[in-house]
Amino acid sequence: MEVTTATGLFRRIAAENGWLNHESLSTGRIALTTPYTAQCNELNERLRGIGCGAFKVESVNKMQGFECEVMILSCVRSNFNGVVGFLEDYRRLNHGPWNVSGHGP
Repeated sequence: MEVTTATGLFRRIAAENGWLNHESLSTGRIALTTPYTAQCNELNERLRGIGCGAFKVESVNKMQGFECEVMILSCVRSNFNGVVGFLEDYRRLNHGPWNVSGHGP
C-alpha cells in the first residue's frame, strides 16, 4: 500500500506541475526517496508501470546533497516484528527533509 500511495502522490504532483516529461523528471524538480533498497526497487517498478519510467528512485543515502523543489519520503516499512531497522537511528534521516531547494535549518 505504501508503494501505491507514494507513487500516486508522485504522479499527481508531477502532473499538476507539468513535470511528467522526460526532461523534467530527470532534472531534479521532484524526488521520491526511501531508506530501503528493496523499497527503491518496488517504487521504480511501480513508476514504470504508471508511465514515469524516466524517473529513478534512489535511497536516502544516495540522495545526500541532492536538491529539488518537491521531495517525497517513503518510509513506512518494517519487518515482521514491527521493527523499522535502519530508521531506528533517527540520525539517518537527519538530512532527508532538508534537501528541498532553498529550505533547511
